[in-house]
Amino acid sequence: MEKPCLRCKKLDHPSNLIGMIGGMTCFSCQEKNLRLNRKMLPVIDIFSSIYKILPVICGVIGLLYLFLTPTLYIILIILLILTICFTFVSIFGMLPHIFPAFSNITLEEMELKFKTQKEKYYPGTPSFCVYHSEREAIARCLGCFAPFCAEHFIYLLKNPTVCKNCASTFIVQTNLYAMLNGILSVGFLSSVGIFIEVTVFGGFMLSFVFVIFLIIMIAIVIFFAYYTKQLRSQSPTLPSSIS
Repeated sequence: MEKPCLRCKKLDHPSNLIGMIGGMTCFSCQEKNLRLNRKMLPVIDIFSSIYKILPVICGVIGLLYLFLTPTLYIILIILLILTICFTFVSIFGMLPHIFPAFSNITLEEMELKFKTQKEKYYPGTPSFCVYHSEREAIARCLGCFAPFCAEHFIYLLKNPTVCKNCASTFIVQTNLYAMLNGILSVGFLSSVGIFIEVTVFGGFMLSFVFVIFLIIMIAIVIFFAYYTKQLRSQSPTLPSSIS
């Protein structure tokens, strides 16, 4: 039974669709994803470099605001704008620490594996599991793009996403502690902003906005932590990678 691609809705056999957290995509859409990742890589690298020292930057800015105690509301608005900007820096800056596809070396490997698997792909024709040639695959791995049966997949939000072998590789390259930079940075600036508005200006209007962006940052970190926990909990010792 054919299934639609999550992006373009084109129908194909599930064994030829590539697993994702939210569903499955076809080869054509995944190729576009890889191209987009390649274009984003230089920008991600810049954000990642800033992200490494972001707690220091936010710490200095926050302490300046605390010691100088601004009396003009516009200065507090500037702090809010900085907090919003640093939230986006945190989101993009932590990507290489969570998703290997945003690392240049790993992306090159994925592009090569994608090309190899695409050459073996025949639209509408079932593909069989790499480890069990008699079984039809239920999807293709997001990491190596090879077809696998149900027992070799890691499931994220109940969707087959990556094979267990790629998951083991992703875990090695994942640094959960790097996410603390975002929480510390945005959390400190938000706390300073709320403190100044309440004590100096006696208001709460901007405080709600500070809280919203702090919640966004926390929610993203929780999602990344869930993603990594699922990879770890479903990843035993596995056979070598698929080329």
